Amino acid sequence: MQGKGFRLQQAMRFLQSIQGKLFVAFLTVVLIPLIGTGLYGNWITSRIIEERVIESARSNVEQHAQQIAGFLDSVRGDVLYLAHLDSLQRLLQARAQGDDEGVAYWRTQLARDFLIFSAARPTYYQVRYLDETGREVVRVDSDGRVSRIIPQDKLQDKSHRYYFQETIQRGPGEIYVSPLDLNREHGQIEVPYRPVIRYATPIYVDSTLRGIVIINVYADYFLRFLYEHGPQKGMLLMVDQDGYYLAHPDPTRRWGGPVDLNTGYGLWTDYPDAASQILSGQEGTYISGDQAIVYTPLYPVAVERDRFWVILRVESTSSLFAPIRAFRVTAASILAAAILVATAMTMVLARQLTEPIRALQRGVEQFGQGKLDHPLEVKQEDEIGQLTHAFNQMAAAIRRYVVQLEMLNEAGQRISSGLDRQATVRAIADAARQLLPAEFVAILCLEQSEPHRFRVLVEVGDRRWATLRETPAVQTLYQEALNLEIGQSRNLQEAGGFVCCAPLRIEANRRSLIELYGADPELGDPWASKLLSTLAAHASIALENVSLYEVLAEHRQRLAHLVEDLINAQEEERKLVAYDLHDGLIQYLVGARMHLRSFTALRDTNPQAAEEALEAGMAHLATAISEGRRVIEGLRPTLLDDMGLAAAIGELTRQMAMAAGWEVELDLATANRQFPPSVEITAFRIVQEALTNARKYAQARRVKVSLAVRDSVLEVVVQDWGRGFDPEATRNRQECMGLVGMRERAHLVGGRCTIHSEPGKGTRVLVRLPLQSESGVIHEPLLGDEADPSADCG
Repeated sequence: MQGKGFRLQQAMRFLQSIQGKLFVAFLTVVLIPLIGTGLYGNWITSRIIEERVIESARSNVEQHAQQIAGFLDSVRGDVLYLAHLDSLQRLLQARAQGDDEGVAYWRTQLARDFLIFSAARPTYYQVRYLDETGREVVRVDSDGRVSRIIPQDKLQDKSHRYYFQETIQRGPGEIYVSPLDLNREHGQIEVPYRPVIRYATPIYVDSTLRGIVIINVYADYFLRFLYEHGPQKGMLLMVDQDGYYLAHPDPTRRWGGPVDLNTGYGLWTDYPDAASQILSGQEGTYISGDQAIVYTPLYPVAVERDRFWVILRVESTSSLFAPIRAFRVTAASILAAAILVATAMTMVLARQLTEPIRALQRGVEQFGQGKLDHPLEVKQEDEIGQLTHAFNQMAAAIRRYVVQLEMLNEAGQRISSGLDRQATVRAIADAARQLLPAEFVAILCLEQSEPHRFRVLVEVGDRRWATLRETPAVQTLYQEALNLEIGQSRNLQEAGGFVCCAPLRIEANRRSLIELYGADPELGDPWASKLLSTLAAHASIALENVSLYEVLAEHRQRLAHLVEDLINAQEEERKLVAYDLHDGLIQYLVGARMHLRSFTALRDTNPQAAEEALEAGMAHLATAISEGRRVIEGLRPTLLDDMGLAAAIGELTRQMAMAAGWEVELDLATANRQFPPSVEITAFRIVQEALTNARKYAQARRVKVSLAVRDSVLEVVVQDWGRGFDPEATRNRQECMGLVGMRERAHLVGGRCTIHSEPGKGTRVLVRLPLQSESGVIHEPLLGDEADPSADCG
C-alpha cells in the first residue's frame, strides 16, 4: 500500500510539473486529432460503405423492377400488334358486310394466327378476341408448353367481367391493364392458382366499337423469378398498392387480398411499422432493429399513380452491413497502434522543451508581480527565444496601453464635468491630442441647411493638415465615418500622414465628426482607433448631457413664462366676470328693486301706477335672470356638456350671429364625434373668445367657423371679414389679453393658436389641438406654420 501511495504522489508531481503538463498537452494535442480523425474517418467510411451497401441493394431491387417493367412493355406491344393483324381486320370487314362464309373463314385464320403467336409466347396464358357484346369469338389457351384453340361451343360470354367493361371505355389505340389477380373460370378461382394480368385494347372500325383483343399473361413467369432469385440471407417480395403479397417465398402468404384468397396476409401483418412508408409510392429504405428493407415502386400503367406494385428486398442488418463491421475492426487496430507511437513521441518532445519553458515561467512570474520594467533575457533564438522576445514586446505595449487608459479615464472625467457646450467641445479636442500622437485635431458638424457641408466647431494644432480635407480619400472617409455607430472609427494613410475619424453626437439630430491628423504611424494602429472610438463615446455622452441641461433650462424658462401668462389671463377673466356682474346683473337687480319700492309706495294711492311699477320690476327681474344665465354660461358652457363640441359651437355661433346680425357659414365635419374633455373645453373657449372679439371690434357682416380632424389633430378656424387690426399696434394694449388667453389655452394642451389679421381684410384665427396619443400623454406643443407677428400677443 505504501509503494502504491508513493507512486501515486510521484505521478501527481509529474503531472503538476512543466514537463508533465507539456506531456499531457502534447499528448492531448496529438491524440485528440488522431482519435477524432480516426473516429470521424471511421464514421465517414462506415457511412460510405453503408450507403454503397444500400445502393447495391437498391440497384438489385431496381434491376428486378426494370426486368418486370420491360416484360410488361413487351406485352403492351404484343396486344397492339394483335389488334392490327390482317386476319382480324378481314374478319371485322366480313362481319360488317354480313358475309357468314367470310366470317367463318377469317375466324379460322385468326385462330391460327393466335395459335402461332401463343406458341411463340409461352408466358401468355390466353389470347382472345371478344366481340362488342363481350362474347368470345376466338380464344387460344396455353399451359406454357402446348397451345390449343378453344372450340366454338366452349367459348364464354365475358360481358359481365370487369376487364371487358373497362376496355370498351377506352379510345382507339389505348390499352387497359387489369389488376394482377388469380384467374377465374366460370366465376371460381382456378386451381391450381394461376396469377394473371390482362392487357386489352378496343377495336374500332369507322369509329364503331367492334370488340376487344385481350392477352392473359401468366404472371408466375416474373413472380417466380423474384422469390427464386432473392439474396442468400434475405428474400425478395412484391406487394400491391394495398400491401398484399403478390410474390413471397412462403406460398401461404401470397394472394391474401379480398379479391383473391382473402387470408389477410400482407405488409400490415408482417411489417406494421414500415407498411405506410413502403406503400407511399416512393422508393426508399427502412431500417429498424435487426432488419433492413429496401423497396422501389413499379407502375404497370404510368398514368395511373394510384395503382402500383412495390418490390422489396428484406434482409437482416447483420448480413447487409457485414462489410462495415470488418472495416471497423481493422480501423480500430490501426488507431490503437498510432496512439502508442504518439505517446512515445510526446514524452521525448516534452523532455526537450522542459528547461527553456521553466526559464520563461520564472520571467512570467516576475511580470505577474508587477515588475513591468524588467524585460526577460533572451538566451536562444529558437521558438522559445522568439516567444520570450514577443512577450517583452507585449509587456511594453501593455505598459503603454495602461498609461493611455489612465489618461482616457482622466479625460472622460474632465469632459463630463462641464455643462458649457463650447468649453466641452474644446476639452474633447484637447483630450484627443493629449491621448494620441496627433498634430492636428478638429471637430466638425454637418450644416442643417447644407447636408453635405461641414462647419468647424473647434481646431487644435497645425492647420496645415486641414488641406487634406478636400482630397477624395478623406471625403470618402468622412462619409464612411458618418455611417458608423457611436463607438466605432475609421483611419487611412494619406499624403505622408495618417487620418483617423470617429462619429460624435453633438445634438440629437446633428451628425458630427472628430478628426485627427499626424505623421506618427501609431495613428494608423487599431489600438489608436479603439482609443478614439472610446473617447468619442464618452464625449457623445457628455455632449448629450449638455444638450439635456440646455433643454431643461429652456423648459424651465418657458414654464415660468407660461405660469405668469396663465395668472394674468385668469385675473383678466375674473375682471371681465366682475364687469359683467356689475354692469349687467347688478344694474337689473337695482332697477327691479326701485320698481318694487315704487309699487309698495303707490299701491294704496295710485293702483294703476303701482301696477305699472310692478310690471317694470318683473321685467327687470326676468332680464336679470337671463343675464345671470349668460354669466354662468361664460363660466362653464352647459351647451358643451349637453350637446358635444360640434353642436355646442354651432349653437354658440348661431346665438352670436342672431345677436350681431351676421351671415354665418358653418363647416362642422366632426359632428357626433367625442374628443378628450380638455380638448373640447379649450376649443370651445377659444371659439367663444374669437366670436366675442369679432362682435365687439370687427363690425363684420360675415363669419365662418369650421372644425376638422387631420392626422390626429383637431383644427378649428374662426374667420371674419370685418375691419381687421394691426397686430403690432395692439401688442401692448389691454384688449390683447383675450388674444393671450387664447394662445395660452392652446399651449396648455400641447396645441398652437395662430392669428392672422390686416386692417380692412378681416381676421383669421387658426387653432391646432393634438388629440391624445395611445399612451394618453401629449408631450410637446405642435410645430406648425410660422407664427404671425400677432402670435406674440395671441
